Amino acid sequence: MQKIGFTEALDSIVASDPRYGRDAYVFLRDALDFTTKQQKKIKGATVRHVAGPELLEGVRRYALQEFGPMVMTVFSSWGIHCCEDIGHMVFNLIEAGIFGKTEKIHWRISRTSMILKWLL
Repeated sequence: MQKIGFTEALDSIVASDPRYGRDAYVFLRDALDFTTKQQKKIKGATVRHVAGPELLEGVRRYALQEFGPMVMTVFSSWGIHCCEDIGHMVFNLIEAGIFGKTEKIHWRISRTSMILKWLL
């Protein structure tokens, strides 16, 4: 079986789940790269797994770095309104074979932290 490329995977994901814009997935991939690089600086070793809360913190930092005070406007235009949306996107990327997963993958976020207001 040939591995599908990121562009082809996005075509499939956006066709089957149009809730989130294509650019949102590109941003999420870049945010994961940003997060793993930040963790590597801290831990000094290759990062093989990023937990949900770690990814959300990386998304927050990367979004502020890239978009500043326009974060909520950009996210809203992509269909991202709460942290749970990031989780749905992660699972879409896992199902497409772009992101990997551990055996015990789960996405637990308390309802009190669901709104992305923590970005501001």
